[in-house]
Amino acid sequence: MLIFVSVLLFLNFPVASCEPINPGCSLGMADAIFQDGDVLVDCHFVLLTVSIALQKIFHFLRFHLSFPMFIYRIHPNKYQYVIALNFAIEEINKNIHLLPNISLGYDMYSIVQYQATILEHSIRFLTGLKEAIPNYTCRKESKLIAVVTGTSWEFPSRISTILGLYKYPQLTFGPFDPMLSDHVKFPFIYQMAPEDTSLALGMVSLMVHFSWTWVGLIITENEKGIKFLSDLKREMKKNSVCAAFVQMLSLKYRYNWNDLLSTDPAIMGEMTPLSVCSTSCAPGLMKSPQEGKASCCFDCHPCLENEISNETDSIQCIKCPDDQYANTEQTHCIPKAVTFLAYEDPLGMALACMALCFSALTALVLGVFVKHHETPIVKANNRTLSYILLISLILCFLCSLPFIGLPNMATCILQQMSFGVVFTIAVSTVLAKTVTVVLAFRSTVPGRRMRWILVSPNLIIPICTLIQMVLCAIWLGASAPFVDINAHNERGHITIMCNKGSATAFYCVLGYLGFLAMGTLTVAFWARNLPDIFNEAKFLTFSMLVFCSVWVTFLPVYHSTKGKVMVAVEVFSILASSAGLLGCIFVPKCYIILIRPKNGSFKGLRGTRVCK
Repeated sequence: MLIFVSVLLFLNFPVASCEPINPGCSLGMADAIFQDGDVLVDCHFVLLTVSIALQKIFHFLRFHLSFPMFIYRIHPNKYQYVIALNFAIEEINKNIHLLPNISLGYDMYSIVQYQATILEHSIRFLTGLKEAIPNYTCRKESKLIAVVTGTSWEFPSRISTILGLYKYPQLTFGPFDPMLSDHVKFPFIYQMAPEDTSLALGMVSLMVHFSWTWVGLIITENEKGIKFLSDLKREMKKNSVCAAFVQMLSLKYRYNWNDLLSTDPAIMGEMTPLSVCSTSCAPGLMKSPQEGKASCCFDCHPCLENEISNETDSIQCIKCPDDQYANTEQTHCIPKAVTFLAYEDPLGMALACMALCFSALTALVLGVFVKHHETPIVKANNRTLSYILLISLILCFLCSLPFIGLPNMATCILQQMSFGVVFTIAVSTVLAKTVTVVLAFRSTVPGRRMRWILVSPNLIIPICTLIQMVLCAIWLGASAPFVDINAHNERGHITIMCNKGSATAFYCVLGYLGFLAMGTLTVAFWARNLPDIFNEAKFLTFSMLVFCSVWVTFLPVYHSTKGKVMVAVEVFSILASSAGLLGCIFVPKCYIILIRPKNGSFKGLRGTRVCK
């Protein structure tokens, strides 16, 4: 064991010397430098540190030393501070503009970095002697204006416990230390270096560079470590980096780093480790924080309808303007297309052609009836009412045209008013024809009364039409139809169409029309069993069945569609119901007039009766 101690002392000999506290052996160098001046700056430098306390080793070897013995380690790199300070003071004294008529002196001391020697040196400094005498000073006069301490935070903090009692200003020229910035604990220490958070910023910059957002922190458990942890967390928060855990490492921790180090050969030098709590949310998704977890832990949810997010890890989605809509990926907004039932549109063109063709066909049927107005079949079916019905059907077909094309205020009003009035004329004419047929077979008294009764059904048309016109006038007065620009009915489209204005008035007009149609259907159904030579009652019954079926089907279909399709459904219903009246009432008559003219004469009618 003695051999071990000898080798140990030999190895430390080139950089250290043996020194007992009692003056028996000393370093071959001065421990102080003095230069007088009008004012003095006391400078303390830690040039030596205790490497080994020999009395502990000898105590371990069961030997006892009567005096403490240390092995000191010299730090040559710290002499640069001594030289720099000496140079700075000489330059200040040479410059007459910095301290005019005042010379700056210094008293420099070499201090051992050991707690007992630091406190002893502080007391000796205050005493002014080589011996440390507490609460006593031999200084005749004090030129001291400040005390300059070294770079280590330990020395200023320990010497301040004594020098602070006498309010000596202490200047530290080492790196900024957060522990010494506590002015309550160290009121007379002033750090010349500015606060430096570059270490925390550099570490966080590395985390951001490698896209690490979920990291663990292991920091020494002291005031400096706690302050650094605060700076680090502040920088991490600015850059959206979260701490997975924080482990404070005790200063008494004595495990070897290599014993704890664990590496994965597949990662080392091959790939950048991934350290995230949740993967980034792509554009089109937004972050939703997980309850009770850090901000770096989140779920990705798609944006709501017509909302977008065009950047990664978006915390909220942006709603598209009314004239735009979100694309399928919900990453950007697309301008909406303006749409309406146009003549250039295939659907609009088809409906317009149908309306014109049916109008021309109805006009052709009217021409046939006018040309053969003297035939018994035309006379038997009341020529005047037939003409009125055909003309009203032409108008019914044509009243669908204002529904097609770019809407404006005039066409919006014309659509509904023409539809209500013209269809009322057509249905009331069918009702008048049905009543005429019924009265012709139920009246038994000849003479004037018979003629008055046969004429009076014609009054049904103006009366019914007048009522409908009153309803339309009330509609216009209450809330007239207007042009409506709807950006929400259809995705990706701005629909321009006519708004009905008052929905109540619209359904009143439609309801009144339905009431006439049901009344006509009832009367026609009642007259269906009249003699065969007057088959028109059956045709009227069938035509009204078709008419009612179209409009009963119209209501649910109309309310289940949107945009221009809704307008197309209304136009189609107008054309279908009008075509039903034309086909069921007049096609059989045209067939007889043009194909079977003999069946239209009185002789043919009687023959038909006899055969049956």
